[in-house]
Amino acid sequence: MANAGCASVMSGRHADVALNSNPPNAHVVVRNRKGESVATATTPAVVKLKRSDRFLRPAHYTATIEAPGYKSAEVNIKPQINPWVFGNVVLGGLIGAVIDPATGAMWNLTPDEVNRELVALEPGSETLTR
Repeated sequence: MANAGCASVMSGRHADVALNSNPPNAHVVVRNRKGESVATATTPAVVKLKRSDRFLRPAHYTATIEAPGYKSAEVNIKPQINPWVFGNVVLGGLIGAVIDPATGAMWNLTPDEVNRELVALEPGSETLTR
């Protein structure tokens, strides 16, 4: 049973996502699938996000990046299967096959590093940013 919860042991319940922008010092709001704010930061930053909403349901996020004088940008942060989950199947870890979905560790978030080049607003533009 040493391999029980292989993805849980190797990855954990949360994923770190790096947020970078050019220009730096942009304001970022990360929202879950319900539109609720789950993290705010100023670039460059790293935010810790839950890997799943509940049992067998991966989390989905949208990061909105804003800076004065620039168009806001949105980045989708989506789930993908964590390869460590397959270690449970190969090594016969039935307990791990239950633990990983329960903890959310069966999911990775992608991208795990956001690098966004913000586009400058045209002079005289009426678009507001934070």
